[in-house]
Amino acid sequence: MKKIIIIVTIAALLAFQAGCAASVQGDLMKQVEAAAWPETADGLSDEFSRSIQDFSWALFKAAMSEQGNFALSAPSVYFALGMLLNGTAGDTRTAIVQTLMADNLTVEDINLNIRNWMIRTGQNEEIDIAIENSIWIRDGFEVEPAFLKANADFYGAAARQLDFSKVETLDEINRWVKEATHGLIDRVIENINPGDVMYLLNAIYFKGDWQRQFDPKQTIDEGFLSPDGWVSAPMMHLTARMTWIGNNACDGVILPYSDGRFAMVLMLPEAGMSPRDLAESMTPEQFTALLATRYESEGFLAVPRFEIESTSPLKPALEALGMSSAFSDSADFSKISRQQGLAVTGISQKTVIIVDERGSEAAAVTSVTIAGSRQALTRPELKLDRPFLFAIVDLETSIPLFLGILDDPTQ
Repeated sequence: MKKIIIIVTIAALLAFQAGCAASVQGDLMKQVEAAAWPETADGLSDEFSRSIQDFSWALFKAAMSEQGNFALSAPSVYFALGMLLNGTAGDTRTAIVQTLMADNLTVEDINLNIRNWMIRTGQNEEIDIAIENSIWIRDGFEVEPAFLKANADFYGAAARQLDFSKVETLDEINRWVKEATHGLIDRVIENINPGDVMYLLNAIYFKGDWQRQFDPKQTIDEGFLSPDGWVSAPMMHLTARMTWIGNNACDGVILPYSDGRFAMVLMLPEAGMSPRDLAESMTPEQFTALLATRYESEGFLAVPRFEIESTSPLKPALEALGMSSAFSDSADFSKISRQQGLAVTGISQKTVIIVDERGSEAAAVTSVTIAGSRQALTRPELKLDRPFLFAIVDLETSIPLFLGILDDPTQ
């Protein structure tokens, strides 16, 4: 069984003042009357689904590297900014909402849809998927109760207040990370700086296998034409009835996981087109239309077994999408704390994707830092022996949990 992990880290950094009034240590959510979650939830609204689809493709295009293997989980960033939104006001809130392509949604709409998505995915009986959130706060830093309540009501977040000067605090935060990810990721915070006052962590855990697995005995080393020339890569082979897709820009296949709702979509660009060209030309509507071209047929598939580890600084991409004000001295995070002068100083994500004969394993860590002021064949055949685009997709909503480019499976 395989795992998809999305870890989102929001670090709030500002000059800590010794004169701050002391707050109660321990579990801050004991002071919050959190709303009980329903046992069942409505589906996602059309506006929310469209928002996260649009944001996913826009962020991927803005952030994708110029060369080399690359992967990104835009929903990880969306969840992080959703949590952060509960601490914003004024132009800063407007800018983040616009960046999320959510002009037709209120913050309350975003919160409710995220909660519904968490509840519905947690009820999947075929695939083990769970989402956990936590907030870690420096002892003495006062946080607005409404901010804690919103994150409890809609994200189910726990909140702990600890002495950030102690090494044990760093160990405890990373121990939560390791437990939430079943040991796949053992740490996201390397050190606590003197000005750090808050960390918000989100973990999404996914465990599932292919509906039809590849036979490891059929995996052999074959040539793969990378941008730098031919390399030898372990190619997995499958001859079976599969779900094929295609248009005038690419041919592809949908490989469902055991529940049938989640799947990996592999897209091989037409000759002469790179996967970056394909991604740049793709709109959310075109991706949904591509998925709608699906048809069943016996066919042959060859795809490399691969691993990707990608680190992406996302501040330039998010600024390009309209979030510049959140990085400026005029940013308004007054709903996090009455402390003045907070601003986002950096957003980055580390992503790991592993694809093998049994299924897929993926992890994404998003870190947001806040500081003080500042077409069909008779017998389809698809051999992905050159760079291609891929996605892990929620077929119910067409939302890509992960998007990636494989340039060289040997990297």
